[in-house]
Amino acid sequence: MRKHQASGSFNEEVDLDELMMDPELEKLHADRIAALKKDAEKRQKLTMQGHGEYREITEGDFLSEVTGSEKVICHFYHREFYRCKIMDKHLKSLALRHFTTKFVKLDAENAPFFVAKLAIKTLPCLIMFRKGVATDRVVGFQDLGGKDDFSTRTPRDSSIEERNN
Repeated sequence: MRKHQASGSFNEEVDLDELMMDPELEKLHADRIAALKKDAEKRQKLTMQGHGEYREITEGDFLSEVTGSEKVICHFYHREFYRCKIMDKHLKSLALRHFTTKFVKLDAENAPFFVAKLAIKTLPCLIMFRKGVATDRVVGFQDLGGKDDFSTRTPRDSSIEERNN
């Protein structure tokens, strides 16, 4: 019986060796390694562009920030507005989960040109940009149920990434 097990094990080893030398399997393996390397390079590039974090920018940085990445969400806020602070908390969380979108915030008091140009009347205001063009916006909390205690998983919030695709 032991002999049979040993010979079965030998056959399995031979079969594994044959599989390891299979050109189709080698190609699949090489393709997968190449895809993983490409993903790692893309992630590193996005990290260098400020993705994966939620940070404040200045009016002078605004154009380069929204045109420097394919997808950007900019939160126009006021330091003293409680609801802007609530929005900050949610955007910090979303920035970590939606790595392909850059999340930034801009103090509306210090950006009068863009506040006027983008016709921002209510804060907080989120504007979604795709390739530097404003494509959508969330104004105040009206689209978030009108309450301060909305979930980060609110359908409107959860669909920001999808809508910005």
